[in-house]
Amino acid sequence: MRKNGPFNIKYRPSDFDEMMGNKEALAAIQAQLGQPTCPHVFLFHGERGTGKTTLARIVRKNLGCSDRDFVELNAANTRGIDTVRDIYNTSGYAPDSGKVRLYLLDECHQLTSQAQEALLKITEDAPNHVYFILSTTNPERVIATLRSRCETYKLEKLSRREVIKLLTWVMVEEDFPQDDIDYFSEVIVQIARVSEGIPREALVLLNQCITLTKDQALEMLKKHIVSGEAQVNQLCQQLLGPDDWATVAKTLAVLDGDSEQLRRGVMTYMRKVISKRWDTRAIQIMKAFSTPTYDNGINGLWLAAALVKALPK
Repeated sequence: MRKNGPFNIKYRPSDFDEMMGNKEALAAIQAQLGQPTCPHVFLFHGERGTGKTTLARIVRKNLGCSDRDFVELNAANTRGIDTVRDIYNTSGYAPDSGKVRLYLLDECHQLTSQAQEALLKITEDAPNHVYFILSTTNPERVIATLRSRCETYKLEKLSRREVIKLLTWVMVEEDFPQDDIDYFSEVIVQIARVSEGIPREALVLLNQCITLTKDQALEMLKKHIVSGEAQVNQLCQQLLGPDDWATVAKTLAVLDGDSEQLRRGVMTYMRKVISKRWDTRAIQIMKAFSTPTYDNGINGLWLAAALVKALPK
């Protein structure tokens, strides 16, 4: 009988063996843990949903860090010098119940320059029982001196084959008969295409499709693809053309989908334009949309579009 619960939560890896993809990076990290020369500062970077936070929690487990000694901070919400002072004030204490203290700073690039400089000093002078994991989608915005202190690993998106393997495994875990899995194989392939290598998104889509018939699931995924492409095409045509800001704003207001996926769609559209002809406007649009939207979400798309429309005709 199938279990209940969202797949992206239920099947979040809890150890290295359960992680899909990035085998070389995972093997290197695993080999370092527990060694006398194990680094005390890690930097994990990569696109959203590639498993940076999940990996940090697995490292915590392997270092013998208890829940009470694990401090997880989102730098997008606590980005100032006071955050680093709090770390400094608590890092000197011995672990409460585990072997080490571990600080995870998610989206660490959002720390202010002053906070990053202060963090650099703390990581240099940290006691032997203290470890740091910095996680970010934008490593280039972490100051160079701090990056140089870190053992750095990039987490890549999964290949389509790896996504298919993951989704098939989940269906097996959910007690689906092999005949049902074979019947649903076309849906699994489409999910692997739509999710673009992001395991979290693939599991969310599988969760949505799993109670539908094959035809219903394929139709839902088709609408997902067509709707996103149509919205991107409309926005791109308006940015290239003479449409006024009110028209562009109306399109932006109804955009549906992941902001980063939409941004990449705009970049792809403009790349196709300039591959056929030299188009200064398309180049300007690519430049305006070149910054990822991981931090600002849909607001980043509005800003990029506004910058384009502010350019002289």
